[in-house]
Amino acid sequence: MTKLPSKLIVTRVFALMFLVLLSACTAIGPGPSRSVVQEALRIQISQTQAQLAPQLNLSSRPELEITRVTISAEKPLLIEDLQGFKVQGFYDLTVTFPNQVIKQNKKFFELYLQRQKRAQTWRLARPLKEAGEQTEKWATYAI
Repeated sequence: MTKLPSKLIVTRVFALMFLVLLSACTAIGPGPSRSVVQEALRIQISQTQAQLAPQLNLSSRPELEITRVTISAEKPLLIEDLQGFKVQGFYDLTVTFPNQVIKQNKKFFELYLQRQKRAQTWRLARPLKEAGEQTEKWATYAI
């Protein structure tokens, strides 16, 4: 049995470590694009608007315009056994009512996004609060 030189052993160990680290990075995959985050924001704001509309006696829903989406943080996590991200950042919002326009700049957001199995589409994920549950349940919406 021949003995390998120590430099060759060290090189192989480092190469193996590099491959392990590289494969771990690709398993997580890239986070959502700005356009995916913008569409998720529109869905989340529309859902909130629909819940508030009856209480505010709105005859029609105002138009929403979301611009200048800036992602400041992305944290990978699992959402119901699929890859997901907690995404935070800021956006500008313009709400147009029939008689009024309201502009809000640099509004903070926090979203949970779930990548689908084939990694081609995303879903907006919202945690469901249930008393006494150990595992977190999620409601998801197609983007």
